[in-house]
Amino acid sequence: MNQQRFDDLTRKLATTHSRRALVKGLIAGATGGIFAASTGGGALASGGSRNQAGMSERSAILQWVLCHLGQTAATKWTYCAGQCVNEYTDNHNCGACGHECAACEQCVGGQCVSTCNDNNACTTDICNPTTGQCEYTPIVCDDGNPCTIDTCDPVLGCVHTPVSCDDNNACTTDICNPTTGQCEHTPIICDDGNVCTVDTCDPVLGCVHRQRICDDNNACTVDMCVPNLGCVFIPIDCDDGNPCTIDSCQPESGCSYENVTDGTGCSTGEVPNGLCFSGVCTAQG
Repeated sequence: MNQQRFDDLTRKLATTHSRRALVKGLIAGATGGIFAASTGGGALASGGSRNQAGMSERSAILQWVLCHLGQTAATKWTYCAGQCVNEYTDNHNCGACGHECAACEQCVGGQCVSTCNDNNACTTDICNPTTGQCEYTPIVCDDGNPCTIDTCDPVLGCVHTPVSCDDNNACTTDICNPTTGQCEHTPIICDDGNVCTVDTCDPVLGCVHRQRICDDNNACTVDMCVPNLGCVFIPIDCDDGNPCTIDSCQPESGCSYENVTDGTGCSTGEVPNGLCFSGVCTAQG
């Protein structure tokens, strides 16, 4: 079919009415005079002689027309090597006549697309167009961080799990050094800034702050802890207000009171001028 005939045919195919008329004419064995001008009333002219060459050409044209009548947005029907093929899906004529997809490819939308998929997130899947074979290359999950354990999960892909540096000691801060990849365990500081507590660390509980005990084992002092000062030991007052006793304090027992010698002079609010007898200030009488 020469160019002139092709152009005439294309114009006729522009409308549904012309397509129907053309196909009807071709099926009936005539083209409706489409090619009369170019054939000079030859094989394809309406009413012309039906020689063998004309019948073969009409048959080819009919197949070409029928092939192109089925065009949709999702298809691209093309007449290739005597066959009507869809360039969008035909693996042997993908996107163009004779464009062959590899054995590991599928024609999709006129493009050869790899069908290689092992459903393993740990491989890179490619189709080798030269060999037609699928190639599955393991992916590299190394994140360059020595403080992670790099693995690959077939479903999730790369997984980077932090290295555990836990020494099971509540008294240390455990970290992984990103430079060396080594675990470092630094003792924690339990100082609460209070001098009245004793700060220690329990490997299980962590920091423990116990009240400081200020006992100096001296019964003659009052022992206490004063914030910002610490332990303070204040001597106790053993004065019993009795002029007829000698007041003292023993570190082991505390305050003690010994009677003065009987007849010793004494003075109290009630007895302004008396004498001591058995530890009691008695008025002279």
